[in-house]
Amino acid sequence: MRNILNILVCYNNHSEILRYINELDKQECISQVWVCIVINDETPESLFHQHIKSDIHVVTVKAYENIGYMRGSIYGYEYFIKKYQMELDWVIVSNSDIDYVNEYFFLDLFNLNLQEEVACIGPDTYVPETKEYQNPALYKRMSKVRLLLYMVTFSNSISGRLYLKLSDFRKNNAPKSKRDSSIVYMVHGSYWILKTEIMDEMIKEPYRALLYSEELYVAELVRRLNKKMYYTDKLRIIHNEHVSTKHIQYNKKCKLLMQSYKYIYTTFFK
Repeated sequence: MRNILNILVCYNNHSEILRYINELDKQECISQVWVCIVINDETPESLFHQHIKSDIHVVTVKAYENIGYMRGSIYGYEYFIKKYQMELDWVIVSNSDIDYVNEYFFLDLFNLNLQEEVACIGPDTYVPETKEYQNPALYKRMSKVRLLLYMVTFSNSISGRLYLKLSDFRKNNAPKSKRDSSIVYMVHGSYWILKTEIMDEMIKEPYRALLYSEELYVAELVRRLNKKMYYTDKLRIIHNEHVSTKHIQYNKKCKLLMQSYKYIYTTFFK
């Protein structure tokens, strides 16, 4: 029997997680999906178990503090495999602000004809607010020079703030049409579909930043293991982009971005 683990991180979004799980319950093959909720805030674990009325297997675990999106996901995965010792076909690390276009997402996932080397999948991800398609995020590997430029930009709050302001305008030039399936370097971090070997590598090489650059981290782990990342237009989701990180102050955001790029550079590019 095939099994999928979907990891969600709770940080000021418990209502959205409950909504997401209710939507998830409409999927075919849902009995094969487990959900692990990693609580990074003060939300009581009992809240989820009281309000979730579905056949989905829901597991909750309380983090010792706010450890961020990626570190929280790794924490949840490590907790789950130690407790349940279950063989998993895929591990999905996702946001909770996701809608499924139809009820056959997981059935379509199981039916994908993939190369053996594919260890990470990114679905066709559409953002209604901006009318953009977020995948693929990058076809080719990011250069050292570009990473260094990001580090310099965000080491200064003025240049960092200007860059972030301009990024809102750049969204207007984001792709407005779906692209064909292909092997890529990086997919968007709102929804990863990962083989367990990538998750196991995360335990060996834990993410050492609090937030941001998680997509580069996953891309580099896939590359390190000589595996492939695949964007598919056969799996479709809607990303209702309104995450809690949008409320972080500019100065703090710049500092977090600089730290994350520095970690990626020193770990994978030096």
